[in-house]
Amino acid sequence: MDVAGTKSARAEGRVSRNSVRKMLVGRRQDKQIRAHHGEHMEPINVVLVHGAWADGSSWSKVIPLLQDKGFNVTAAQIPLTSIEDDVAITKRLLTAQNGPTILVGHSYGGIVVSGAGIGTGFSGSHQRIHGSGER
Repeated sequence: MDVAGTKSARAEGRVSRNSVRKMLVGRRQDKQIRAHHGEHMEPINVVLVHGAWADGSSWSKVIPLLQDKGFNVTAAQIPLTSIEDDVAITKRLLTAQNGPTILVGHSYGGIVVSGAGIGTGFSGSHQRIHGSGER
């Protein structure tokens, strides 16, 4: 049995918007999002933050998969000059989003995402997702 989000499920286009949301935010938070926004809620935003040895283009294979499922996707282009600068850029991207937003950070981007969520009113959990597709 393939689980949504596995490589074979993604390759065959069997990853639904709901399964991606559940994978990224967890089942409990998914229920909270639905309770707050309803079943026919506005599109969910996804902000992707790259790792230290990459740039925003490293998400080029992930972005169309998420967009095809109805997500609004933004890939951060952090300068990698300092954690403070990278967090500031990510906070600006986060505050520019309208509606529910999922922050995804790969490797060093996870540190940036953690810092960006502080003081922005963003409440979320951190989950480690293996096989994010970033290369």
